[in-house]
Parts: sequence; structure tokens; C-alpha cells
Amino acid sequence: MTSAEHGDGAPPVAPTQLKPHRYPAWLLAFAALVIGAVVYSATLIPPYLEAFVALRRAHADIAAKDRTAAEAQLLSVLQLVPSSKSARIDIAVLLLADPSEAQQRRGLNYLSGIKLDKYEWPRVSAVLPDKFRSAFTSTTR
Repeated sequence: MTSAEHGDGAPPVAPTQLKPHRYPAWLLAFAALVIGAVVYSATLIPPYLEAFVALRRAHADIAAKDRTAAEAQLLSVLQLVPSSKSARIDIAVLLLADPSEAQQRRGLNYLSGIKLDKYEWPRVSAVLPDKFRSAFTSTTR
């Protein structure tokens, strides 16, 4: 409220003009960097999202006992994200469970270079034929 509204007879005070605020250059540069990183990250999302959907479809196909469709979905995931450990283990388990030795060898190839943890090893060892068990070594941390 101004003094005129109080009724004390004083003349109203004129508001003072504020200087426009300017952000420091380093803050603007940092904000631009963050925005650039967010935009770049957003461009990477679609292939990972597509791979996630294909992996979920593969799991549904495995549950429905449709091995051919599951293998196709898992191969699709590996085309999109070749480093997907989950897809590599899933396709290896799928192929190791096949009675054909050629398919079992393909399954073993998908496991090359992967360290299986205590949760992944039981899944693999449940379908791993005895003749291939010597290809695995136990490691301790």
C-alpha cells in the first residue's frame, strides 16, 4: 500500500526502475551443455526402446514355447544392441536346450566372453549339456 492509500497526505512514491538481470556467461554455457546432452541422449533412446520391446516379446515367445519366434526376437535385439548381456544369455539358453549339437555350439558362442554371475549360471547350467561343461571355469571375486 502507498502512503496516499493510508491517508497520511504524503505524495505517492514513484517505483524505482530495476536493472535487467543477466545471467553469467559460464551459467549460460553450462545450461547449453546440459540441454545439448539431454537432446543427444534422447536421440539414443529409440534403438534401446525397440530392443527392450523385442526382448519382452522374446520372453513372451519363450513362455509360449515358440522357440523360432523367440530366437528371431533375440537376434533382433542383438542387431540393435550387440552388447546386450541379457539377450546373449537368453539366446544361449534357448539354443543350448535344443537337442541339435550344432545349435548347442551356436549357443556356446553367444556366451563367449561373458562372466556369468550367481543368478545367471543356474539358468545356463540347467540346459548346458555335460560335454560342454569343461568350457566354463569358476572364478572368485
